[in-house]
Amino acid sequence: MITTIMSKDAVILGDLEHKGDIRIEGIVHGNIRNKDGAVFICESSKIYGDVHSEKIILGGIVEGDIYSSGSIEILSTANFKGKMVTKNVSSHSGFRFIGYFKVT
Repeated sequence: MITTIMSKDAVILGDLEHKGDIRIEGIVHGNIRNKDGAVFICESSKIYGDVHSEKIILGGIVEGDIYSSGSIEILSTANFKGKMVTKNVSSHSGFRFIGYFKVT
């Protein structure tokens, strides 16, 4: 269950720490660290930094590394540049990716 929603109009300058599920629709210039939940990176979002979470659903833009202790789902609208490290990854056709995966 999503406990926090960051709207399209929100911009965060700095790191974001959160516990539980979070839906990001805005812009983050910094790292995201989430405990005990999922990070939903929506199509309208832009993340310029690293993302750490148990589960990550990627639908927007991320320029940075993604670390998941559980799984990453890459939607067709995703645009990613960096490194992904996870135990499990699934993807939909059409996404853009520059970088590499490491499945542990």
